Amino acid sequence: MMRNWHLNILRSVTRLDFIRQSSNRNMSGIKKIAVCQMTSVADKAKNMEVVSSLISNAAKEDVQMLFFPEACDYLCDNKNDTLNFAEPIIGGATVGSYRKLAAQYNVWLSMGGVHEKDVEHPAKVSNTHIIIDNKGNIVQTYRKLHLFDVEIPERNIRLKESDFCVPGNHIVAPVDTPIGKVGNIVQTYRKLHLFDVEIPERNIRLKESDFCVSGNHIVAPVDTPVGKVGNIVQTYRKLDLFDVEIPERNIRLKESDFCVPGNHIVAPVDTPVGKVGLAICYDMRFPELSTSLSIMKAEVLTYPSAFTQHTGAAHWHVLLRARAIENQCYVIAAAQSGTHNAKRKSYGHAVCIDPWGEVLADCEETSPCYKVVEISEDKLQDVRRNMPVFQHRRRNVYSLYCLSVRKDLLSTHKEPSESSGSKLPDTPCGPETPDEPSYAFGHVKVPETCVFFKSKLTYAFVNLRCVIPGHVLVAPIRTAERNKDLSEEEAQDFYKTIRIVQSLMEKVHSCESCTVTIQDGEAAGRTVHHLHCHIMPRKKGDFIDNDLIYLELAKHDQ
Repeated sequence: MMRNWHLNILRSVTRLDFIRQSSNRNMSGIKKIAVCQMTSVADKAKNMEVVSSLISNAAKEDVQMLFFPEACDYLCDNKNDTLNFAEPIIGGATVGSYRKLAAQYNVWLSMGGVHEKDVEHPAKVSNTHIIIDNKGNIVQTYRKLHLFDVEIPERNIRLKESDFCVPGNHIVAPVDTPIGKVGNIVQTYRKLHLFDVEIPERNIRLKESDFCVSGNHIVAPVDTPVGKVGNIVQTYRKLDLFDVEIPERNIRLKESDFCVPGNHIVAPVDTPVGKVGLAICYDMRFPELSTSLSIMKAEVLTYPSAFTQHTGAAHWHVLLRARAIENQCYVIAAAQSGTHNAKRKSYGHAVCIDPWGEVLADCEETSPCYKVVEISEDKLQDVRRNMPVFQHRRRNVYSLYCLSVRKDLLSTHKEPSESSGSKLPDTPCGPETPDEPSYAFGHVKVPETCVFFKSKLTYAFVNLRCVIPGHVLVAPIRTAERNKDLSEEEAQDFYKTIRIVQSLMEKVHSCESCTVTIQDGEAAGRTVHHLHCHIMPRKKGDFIDNDLIYLELAKHDQ
């Protein structure tokens, strides 16, 4: 019976796919993009000629946005040239030329992974993905998070991005794993996601929830004679860079030798072809990143790449189709192709994939070239409506939180005129001077110059590390660790002060909302052994996901 039910589902889904494909031609909301492929060399002028030619030719076909691969500026065969050829984003000739081309041909550009000179790390560069609008403005930038490092000495392979990049900072909580008895029932797992699809206009109803009850738990991996078996496997983003070095096999591929990874997920960018999520090459192996972007309403995921021949043949199409299917997004992956130098050859196959996982264009190994693809918003919405996986996510069982999300451009990627108008830091307090009066705040002291309000038993002071502008703290003058340690008089004064300060912050920052929170105890995230209240003025849209403020607060307290 269950077997027949699954066969019926398969037949119905196959029929749905046929209907979907046959109806694609009639969909509206079409936008045109070009996914580009090239073979970068250690000559920036030649590479620029290729970029210019591709833009010029594609613009004649009325494309709205072009996508270029990682290292579209250059690819060298040694670390010294890689570092010496790098330029800053603002003021650099290469990016300046990209901006002029965008304005000249009235197109948006995704320039995926240029070598950015980093003044803070002069011995390394950043691998930076840039979005430029049709007026030549830099709309957004993304610094690659995951660096590609592999070294196989016996095969004379060394690709270490870490040779010229710096590692990022990612933390995952440890997982408790129970141990069962062999021979008995060790563990059970109840399916979390029931297959529910209902499309009345097509007479399709496949609802597992009609007769099944979903589980409510993720089951920890179980020890078995063949290893730890898990239903939903724990993922971990390594604190150090992915550096593979196997001397006995002559393998060394280390991106971290020369690159600095980014420290942010960048919020999707509004473009003429939809909301674009930014990533680069090796990032495609980390599904958490693409899922985070799709949760933030991305419609197009970009993976400008320079995949090696060996890994490309094995994984390129599989990974990209998986990212498209699981996130129900278009995936655009511009690619490097062919032989760059004696040490480096790239796989090619720049592709565009639709939200159903269908490859719409593949440049194969031709270089340079581009393929024009029509992006249909209707198709995207159709797939999401017919297979509503985002509605089926069990947020009461598991969640994926972005601990570091950036909406605005980095200050180093803004024009000087933009940066000069920025506000003063929200932390006017400097270090305490020896003779300056201060207040004890747990294991630290708060200079009196930081205190802006004081009652009989409570004081309020500015925060040296603001989660958002206007983030201030309120604490009792007497050192009390917990809420329960306050006297009745202190409690009344403490909460009265919180209300006064909240009202003041809302007036100063022209808002009508505040996040007001107390971390009462170590398990609640408190790190200072002195009761205090965080008051954070809030405005609509200050966080992509409202609950992210608590994650930022958790990082703040570290």
